[in-house]
Amino acid sequence: MALDDEGTSMKPQIGGNLTKLKKDIVAGIKKIAKHKADRTSSNDEIAAIRSGLEAKGIHKAALDMAIKYSLWDEDKREGFDIAYEIAREAIALPFNPQGDLFEEKKPGDNVTELKPE
Repeated sequence: MALDDEGTSMKPQIGGNLTKLKKDIVAGIKKIAKHKADRTSSNDEIAAIRSGLEAKGIHKAALDMAIKYSLWDEDKREGFDIAYEIAREAIALPFNPQGDLFEEKKPGDNVTELKPE
């Protein structure tokens, strides 16, 4: 017999008249179906927005990271920024969009390959 976390039977408590229980089941199924439909619609809208931004040159992974980053509190963002900078420097990909004005480098120069051996 299946038990919940409190040791109570998960078997439906069925009395003589099932009319109320059946109505609750139908209402629950309808609510779930509506939420699933709404979620599908929302997912379609999100995909369209993402595709539109990608067409304008915004990489989907960059957008996902920006959204995730925006939801973090200040301490978590600061910790991430520090760790990300160190990690990029470790693989010779420092984050400097402007580049060094006095050093001429080609893309990929001295980049640490991280392919499995």
